[in-house]
Amino acid sequence: MKIVEWALLLSVCGLGQAQTYSYSTFDPTGSTNTSVNGMNNAGQIVGAYRDAAGVTHNFLRSADGSTYTAVVVPGSQPGTTTTDAINNLGQIAGNYIDASSGLFRSYIRSADGSTFTPFDIPSLGPGGGPKGINDHGVITGSVVAASASAAYGFVRGADGTFTTINMFDAGIRPEAIDNNGDIAGFYIAGGSGGLDHGFLRSPAGAYTTFDLPGTDNGARLVSINNRGQVAGYGVNYNSFAGNADGSFAMLSVLGDQTFAAAINDSGYVAGYYGDGTMLHGFLAVPTTGSTQPAIRSLPAGVISAVAFGGASTIAPGAWIEIYGQNLAPATRQWRTSDFTGNTAPTSLDGVKVSINGSPAYVSYTSPGQVNAFVPGPVAAGSAQVTVTNGSQTGTPFTVAVKTFQPGMLALPHANNPQSQYLGAVFPDFVTYVLPPGYTTLVPTRRAMVGDTIVLFGVGLGPVTPDVPAGQVAAQASNLQTLPQVLFGSVPATVTYAGLMEGAVGLYQINVVVPNIAMPAGQTFNDSVPIYIQVNGVPVMPPLTFASSGPGTYFTLPVGQ
Repeated sequence: MKIVEWALLLSVCGLGQAQTYSYSTFDPTGSTNTSVNGMNNAGQIVGAYRDAAGVTHNFLRSADGSTYTAVVVPGSQPGTTTTDAINNLGQIAGNYIDASSGLFRSYIRSADGSTFTPFDIPSLGPGGGPKGINDHGVITGSVVAASASAAYGFVRGADGTFTTINMFDAGIRPEAIDNNGDIAGFYIAGGSGGLDHGFLRSPAGAYTTFDLPGTDNGARLVSINNRGQVAGYGVNYNSFAGNADGSFAMLSVLGDQTFAAAINDSGYVAGYYGDGTMLHGFLAVPTTGSTQPAIRSLPAGVISAVAFGGASTIAPGAWIEIYGQNLAPATRQWRTSDFTGNTAPTSLDGVKVSINGSPAYVSYTSPGQVNAFVPGPVAAGSAQVTVTNGSQTGTPFTVAVKTFQPGMLALPHANNPQSQYLGAVFPDFVTYVLPPGYTTLVPTRRAMVGDTIVLFGVGLGPVTPDVPAGQVAAQASNLQTLPQVLFGSVPATVTYAGLMEGAVGLYQINVVVPNIAMPAGQTFNDSVPIYIQVNGVPVMPPLTFASSGPGTYFTLPVGQ
């Protein structure tokens, strides 16, 4: 049952209580575009705006919002000073171009604005520089060399010494540093066209990665305060604020783009947003909000299970994830005692999910996330999804419903946004079909020609003998239509396709790895494209699995 637990828990994010906010917006006089870079505990905000002539001005906004002070490094080329960070002492850090030498340089501005202290970052080019400064004067940021041959993070101590930091040989972007030396930022895996993932780095150099719950395409962390709270935004510019306990809140979308930029020790969030015409600054202040369950709107608050595709549409007989706030009193998973015989529970501690009036089967609850199994009676078209938490039922959320929506278990995106490894195991249910060294948590090896491997899916359709929705599969069964599995263009033999015994709504497909011929002169590396169709419906996008490596089984001799 180890693989079953892994398959169903891969998408559980452990979210906690969400915060609500009131919002105010601002623009310096004459601004046609306003952006925000930092904020301190006093409420001072630094950023930049562009005027009607296209000239960029950097500013320090007073705590009461009544005064905007221009920030210009003496001796800098006009329009080149940036205000990238501010600490609780009122010190500002940023970049400029020296008018006499034409070189990129960095600076620290004193709180009263009387002193600018320049300093140099080795190999600094456009796009790099300070991004965060703490109250001890320690600065973090990134270097993008003028030659584009170097990109890495750095920490500059209060004594002016530099420490280089990097992560997984990826393009790392430290964005903020707290008084303990914890750093928040993001890295880009797979090059400039790769995926963004947030990270936290401890003073000892230990990294924790972060992806926005309910997505598999990462997030950017851009700020951290001295209480361990963070702020950032996802790939679709959906901003959020997170607490040290793992809870987080989506910030209301003020326009078509929302960029959180800073969070101070009071939990205030500053940033900027687009209204389709221009950018404006915003300040979000925590409030005491409603306790009624609420499903978020962006990113999509009701999706199919992320580990099995994360589609914005759902289907009967498939697993879904619901995201929002006040969804449950606590975090827990279903237990054997919650079942009635072989039937899964429709309520956990008073938390219920209804889809067009039909009760769904609830497997996991938390204040920010609920996982449920869609009951059979839900028809194609659109459905109203509601969450009930005790005596309160939230506003219905409308979601599109398909008759049939197959999904296969896949690992989260690592580098390439176009492909993922299948979540496949060998028949021992211990060894995973992954390249050696992919992880140290479980045994791994590549598959060879003739190996049987086990794949896992959801929503693959009816089986014989029939197992009603929400029931534990007590015996082997067979899909009424055998799925098609191709390794590249070569069909694989399917030896079993049906529900997995002892699980609810989880399918198992056993396939034999075929002898795959490659064009002359080509070899496989660590992946082979896999194409799967169930009832004629393709599982998209094409997934990959770890093959045997170059020079072994998957080669075609020249001339054959």
